[in-house]
Amino acid sequence: MLSVQFSSNDTWNQPFRSFEFLIRLLPSAVAGLLIALALSVANGASLNVDQGFSVLHSFTISEGYSIGVPLIDGSTCYGSASWGGAGGVGSIYRVNTDGSDFDVIFSGSKPNASHPRVSAISDSTFFGTWSDGGNGIPGAVFRIQTDGTVYTALHNFTGPDGYYASSVVRDESMLYGTASSGGDYGNGVIFKMNMDGTGFTLLHSFDVSDGQWPGEVTLSGSTIYGGTMKGGANNRGVLYSYAIAPEPSPVTIDIKPGSDPNSINLGSNGNIPVVIFRADDFDATTIDPATILLADAGVQTRGKDGDLKFSFKDVNGDGIDDLFIHIDTEGLVLSAEDIEAQLTAETFDGLSIFGTDTIRLVGSSRGDFDMDGIVDVSDLGELAAYYGTITA
Repeated sequence: MLSVQFSSNDTWNQPFRSFEFLIRLLPSAVAGLLIALALSVANGASLNVDQGFSVLHSFTISEGYSIGVPLIDGSTCYGSASWGGAGGVGSIYRVNTDGSDFDVIFSGSKPNASHPRVSAISDSTFFGTWSDGGNGIPGAVFRIQTDGTVYTALHNFTGPDGYYASSVVRDESMLYGTASSGGDYGNGVIFKMNMDGTGFTLLHSFDVSDGQWPGEVTLSGSTIYGGTMKGGANNRGVLYSYAIAPEPSPVTIDIKPGSDPNSINLGSNGNIPVVIFRADDFDATTIDPATILLADAGVQTRGKDGDLKFSFKDVNGDGIDDLFIHIDTEGLVLSAEDIEAQLTAETFDGLSIFGTDTIRLVGSSRGDFDMDGIVDVSDLGELAAYYGTITA
């Protein structure tokens, strides 16, 4: 994550320092004109006063107040108010871009939905956050239909995964957002999740040194940009970016080709043959063998130089070479309950891939009930699970 640090000297009046040199050189009349122009801009004036400005809607307390930045979808504007509304804790509204047909389509209420922020839209659904539910409820990510119906809380924060949800943005399949507090260090988080609420993942926890209390974010390509209120080297906030890693692509693998079931003996101190198949849209020869892991075990090495043990051969007879590897059994991290193993790897150009296949763990000797390759007291636990408590 990249960041830019701000200091207390980076204030609004810094641009005036650049005028000092000009003032000393230019005639007094021109210098005076520059000063007047700078003061006008600093006070919010423009060269074209009021041209193009329109008030689209003046809110009442019952409609909501403290208005956020709206979303525009065609000729319709969707937005939120952090306070007010029927429940007093915020509302979501819809209005045409010319200011006509204003309507409050949803009003928040404690403890589960207060202080909304609408920040992403997809077809007839938009997404947003409730920053605080009251009574210690840390907020949520929600979705709602653009007509105000079918409200769904997609993720309710608990504190360790975030507190005071700030905003969300979306790409084609995922939501990305921030919570201004909570996380590993209590200073806010960046997260991602699927649009149906599944797959919630913390991407980053702020630790003050890299920022504190993140706010709204924007998404450009595959990079998230945002800022924090405090933290950083000068404790005046940071501007940061977060590069989103591409989602892993699925591939087809076969553990112990020609074997069914795929029996694995964790205590064998041997190796397991595995093939990664090539497909019409995937070239198995582009995989970097050094990145391959099957259940956390790497590719077996050979010779004094420790060369990785792999080759390219047409395993399934389709006339296209597949990647054939051997995995060290000793490094496998599997338990008796596992019925499949996952392989992960990267191609030479950085594409992440994964594949799974079924397995069956077998013991190395009689009495190895937990199938860890050793007959010891831990095997009694496996017996107890099936036959009840065992006493000496």
